Amino acid sequence: MKLLNPLRYTESSAALFAVDEENILVGPGRDPSEAITDLEGSNFHSVCSDTLLDADTPFAELGCMETSKRVREVLELVQLEDAIIEMDTGILIAPIESKKGMGLGVAAVKLHPEGRNELVGLFSGPSLAVHSHHQSQGIGTALTAAQLIHGGGLMTWEHDEPGYSMDGAKTMLRGFNAAITLLDIVHTPNPGM
Repeated sequence: MKLLNPLRYTESSAALFAVDEENILVGPGRDPSEAITDLEGSNFHSVCSDTLLDADTPFAELGCMETSKRVREVLELVQLEDAIIEMDTGILIAPIESKKGMGLGVAAVKLHPEGRNELVGLFSGPSLAVHSHHQSQGIGTALTAAQLIHGGGLMTWEHDEPGYSMDGAKTMLRGFNAAITLLDIVHTPNPGM
């Protein structure tokens, strides 16, 4: 996993160093016992639908839309030119923005040589989901790391009782550790200077 354009995140990521593993699920300065870790995991296609609603897609239009079209619509909102992380597998993690420029989270996009890119995961709002064909490849960890680096935290930190599935809680911790490792390069002074 490689952080692209690391200097872009010097300011936005500085606050992450005030968080430790103990309170990654709830955010800085909060009691870790406030986190709920017995929720059901998110469904990839449901998170795609929620992302389109957040992007101001009319509910009536969304209701008539086929699942594959919903996935393509989300893919059109991914800002690949602003990719945050490149995985060793060729998957890019990049921001998702509404057509009005509102940040909606981050997405994992598998690049194909013929140009037909594939949305394989997303972390939008409080929901993280990876397509079933692409699970157990570290994509959830990379999405979490990118959300922490790009957004400076997790959207669940704003909830009264941040909630996660057991696997989701583990992924948040792995993503936090990955983000800190990637950012160490940015925040470590150059000893030769």
